[in-house]
Amino acid sequence: MKLKTILLSTLLAAVCIVCVACTSNTNKIDINKDGIELLNTDELKIAIASDNPPFEYFKSVEPTGFDVELSKQIANDLGLYLSYQNMEFNNVIKTVEEHKADIAISAIAINADRASRVNFSSAYYEDVKVLVDKKGNEITPQNIDKFLEIPNKKLVVQAGTTCEEYAKANYSKLQIITKITNDECFKAIKDEDADLFLINQAYANSKLGDDFEIVKNTGSKEAYAVAINKQCPKLTKAISEIIEARIKDGTINKIKDSF
Repeated sequence: MKLKTILLSTLLAAVCIVCVACTSNTNKIDINKDGIELLNTDELKIAIASDNPPFEYFKSVEPTGFDVELSKQIANDLGLYLSYQNMEFNNVIKTVEEHKADIAISAIAINADRASRVNFSSAYYEDVKVLVDKKGNEITPQNIDKFLEIPNKKLVVQAGTTCEEYAKANYSKLQIITKITNDECFKAIKDEDADLFLINQAYANSKLGDDFEIVKNTGSKEAYAVAINKQCPKLTKAISEIIEARIKDGTINKIKDSF
């Protein structure tokens, strides 16, 4: 597989083209014969939010991560080039809904609101929400439940995420603060502008070390899937079939293990 990446603008609003010359189409999906709906006939346009390691992040000028490698596998199996549109997370569903991209893949958890706006593929990853704090502050795994009952303590979440939805439903005594990016959320607890950060465990694990620790596993699990425009049922079916086949043959586990 040949790979060529062109960065067309700054990383803050990056649009990059990743051209994949596919040597084989393992799932034998024929784009033209099967009538799969695409914005461009030979290209899969993908919306991502690149501040979410290990799923998607920039390494030098190229996007990388679990979701990025999975999207390359999907494009390879469809026999397509692909291009990435990098944006804030709270815009990825809207971009697909408005059909400015064919799909979005960005650790997107399936929920009822999103499912009313876009199609979802078969799930490819399961994660769980956790509470993270700054090491050395007053919160510990032993006292976290009592802390959550103290009015007006500050909990930061990324805007537009299922963590924001969960926080509002389950932590009514806390003051919920929203930030645009995950990095801004981590900065808020590091600078002590917030007491806790609610985030998915896979991303939290990528940030743990001297500064941060997980103080509570909420037990609230969520499944990630590819978001696809509602007017594209054939593309939805094709991507679901690829994901199911790549789970079965171990490819997705291999990608996961590499990150």
